[in-house]
Amino acid sequence: MSNKATTFLQKAKKFFSDVFRVGTWDSLLKAGTFFFICMFATSLLVGLFINLILGDALNFTVFASWNDMNYTARTIVLTVFFGMLIYSVIVTLVLTVIFDRVVFRPVNSILSEVKKRTKAASTIPLSMQQTISSDDPFRHMDTSGSWMDSIRQYVSVASSEKYYDETTGCFNRKYFTQELSEILRTQVMCDLSRGSGPKTIGTPCYCIYMIDIDHFKRINDDFGHLYGDQVLRDVGASLRNTVGDSGVIIRNGGEEFVAVVCHKYPANFADYAEQLRNNLAESVIVSGERAKDARSVTCSIGFVPFPFFEEIQTTMSLQAHVDLADQAMYLAKTSGRNTWRGLDPIACPRTDEEIEKLSNSIDYGAEVGYIHIIKPQ
Repeated sequence: MSNKATTFLQKAKKFFSDVFRVGTWDSLLKAGTFFFICMFATSLLVGLFINLILGDALNFTVFASWNDMNYTARTIVLTVFFGMLIYSVIVTLVLTVIFDRVVFRPVNSILSEVKKRTKAASTIPLSMQQTISSDDPFRHMDTSGSWMDSIRQYVSVASSEKYYDETTGCFNRKYFTQELSEILRTQVMCDLSRGSGPKTIGTPCYCIYMIDIDHFKRINDDFGHLYGDQVLRDVGASLRNTVGDSGVIIRNGGEEFVAVVCHKYPANFADYAEQLRNNLAESVIVSGERAKDARSVTCSIGFVPFPFFEEIQTTMSLQAHVDLADQAMYLAKTSGRNTWRGLDPIACPRTDEEIEKLSNSIDYGAEVGYIHIIKPQ
């Protein structure tokens, strides 16, 4: 078979595959073809029924071979066949015109409008269309579904501006409380449903990093607030570049950021925290007329895995995890800044009271043996 014939067959196969994907048509030709196939199949059944009645009335066999039929029988069969064919074509044209005016054009008008709005939203320097999936909760939008799927996803992206922090180009705290917490909760439930056995290579595992810019007030005092805003923008860009599509960056408030990252098991959270710290220190520099020398901007980082304890009975909220990461970050601050501290779970508390005590004080958790505090060697 020639290449042209093969290409034609592939195109024809794809065309008819798209024809029967009702609700995803991107042309009236596909809709019209679907209507015609349905109408012609129905007409053939009706035509067969008519031929059976006429055959009984005029005493000829409908299922006889063509040569065994007399002239009258052949004429009746051909007349019914072409009559049903013409009827199918006329009804198909009518249905296609009605479909175009009532459904196709209005839907395409809506899709065109939401695409414009989505394009406007996509000028935000961040992938706002992140959503849940079985392997990675931070995948890009998929528009290969039905019209309704496309509209839902486009509207979701177009409305994402409410979760956007203009100064840093990152998500804001509203996204954290309204969207991300639900995404992670759903993901954890999916992981639990797959069983409580040991993690295997490539299994998703999450970590929360609390990041605070060192001496930010001094930067504002020495360089001015305009430079302070530029530092916030540069820090946000550095964190997003490091995390990429594997996580999200949230401005927690002031000079604090939260990174929620989806790693693949086995993951070294400490190495990743060092990567965040080092990339920021190397890429964010501040200088200005009010200060003689350029200055490298550094940060302090605290991190905890999510969920912190794998046991099902653990009831620690996402905010409790953030509080633990914040305490670990404070340890990094008090240890000289430009460094990180992490928390490693050892034993799971068995009561809500103990969980609350741990959430309020990592010193208590380390003392009673719930956690181990990780620091650079």
